[in-house]
Amino acid sequence: MKLKKLGALVASAVTMLALSGQASALGNNDIFLVAYDETAAKTFIANITNVTGTVSSFANSISANVNFSTDQNWIDFKTAVGADVVTYQVLGLNAVGNGAAYNANDSLVLTSTANPSPFRNGAMNTLVASSTSYAGSIGAFWSDNSTIASGATALISGGGNNSGANVKTNFFSQYTTANTAANIGTDLNFYSVTRPVGTTSLTSMVIAPFSAGTWNLSSLGSLTYSNVAAVPEASDLSMMVAGLGLIGFIARRRKTLA
Repeated sequence: MKLKKLGALVASAVTMLALSGQASALGNNDIFLVAYDETAAKTFIANITNVTGTVSSFANSISANVNFSTDQNWIDFKTAVGADVVTYQVLGLNAVGNGAAYNANDSLVLTSTANPSPFRNGAMNTLVASSTSYAGSIGAFWSDNSTIASGATALISGGGNNSGANVKTNFFSQYTTANTAANIGTDLNFYSVTRPVGTTSLTSMVIAPFSAGTWNLSSLGSLTYSNVAAVPEASDLSMMVAGLGLIGFIARRRKTLA
């Protein structure tokens, strides 16, 4: 009995470490990709925090591209799923409050095919509680995938807590009606949901799209975040045009002198 109790304590300690938000493992404040094939019950997970930054630091101005085509987990995933329909999504949560109610700046990022529905404080409280306990779907997912370091990937078989089945059925869509996943190759909009600074009288979150920012995971394993608004400023464009004009002038001058 003592050994069983000791084992339970150790397991509890491991769970708490997994949910502490360390950058070295999939968990609180990380951004991650999940590609899921329901037919084959296969899940590909990638911790992309090293490319995107954390949930709390994500900047819409980034242009991100990660190529998984030579990643062995992706190769094995594509081999296993064949021509099946694969869905994907990009998700992340930063539970600042660590389970306490109404902590300002609790936030999440999520892909969605349309604007998420209104997101109330009570739903955010439930979401945070779910993330800070292994008994919650988010907490179970993080803990069971806690070895996926920033920049690393994993291939998962079956429909357990660590799989795409858990994400698809029990993640943010249970707190808001957002459809967070789409078929591979389809653009997905990206949204942030943040608890504003205030008191318990707050009734809703601040839901904002990352303007013009979209994710796309291709069938070849290229994950891209494109922001069409993030184009060079007018001053940069004018300098580029002037530079090209100067190069052309020099080339013509050399041709004339020759």
